[in-house]
Amino acid sequence: MKQKKSLIIFFCIIIILLIFSLICIFKKDKNDRVISMYQNLLNKPQFTFTLEEIANNFKIVVSQDRGNLSIDMNSADEHTTSLAINGDSYFIMHDSQEYYDYGSEEVEANIVTTGLKEITKKGYNNGKEEIYGKNYYYEEYENDDANFVMYTNHNETSNIKTRFYFDGNDIKYIKNIITTDEDVTEELLKITLNYNVDENVFKIPDDYAEVNY
Repeated sequence: MKQKKSLIIFFCIIIILLIFSLICIFKKDKNDRVISMYQNLLNKPQFTFTLEEIANNFKIVVSQDRGNLSIDMNSADEHTTSLAINGDSYFIMHDSQEYYDYGSEEVEANIVTTGLKEITKKGYNNGKEEIYGKNYYYEEYENDDANFVMYTNHNETSNIKTRFYFDGNDIKYIKNIITTDEDVTEELLKITLNYNVDENVFKIPDDYAEVNY
């Protein structure tokens, strides 16, 4: 009888330890990597954040150096850059080698930090998923404002979830899962983030002509 009771106690202890271990593993894995990335982007003086939608040859490069901002958009149809330099704003059209000088008018907001600010106000689900043969940890957020949807068509009634995939603490991919009444569409973006900037991104080429508006 005593031996049976001892076995029951032993197995209860094992089960409790297993549950405790699983809780610890879950807490360790769910460590707010998107929030940490957002805070790093706010605190670092420089960064370059690249979003590339490979399937449709669409690429956005956001570069920030203290108060200066460059948002470069390149697709199969056009290549443009919005600049904010020393309080002045410019819009560059690389295909025609022309640009507009908007003076002190504000350039569009930093789409990366603005988008992350809205998304990280919400809770998220996490998990793991294989992309191109490698497993990545992800954090999935409800994305009501379609932040980070780069190319795929959507409307106000679309339900959008955005997954941020990490290798360790390094962001590697963003996937938008867009659900409508008709179907479900996935948009995968390859992400590159580093904390330095090529200073040439803030320069207008000398041979570009200014256009009056």
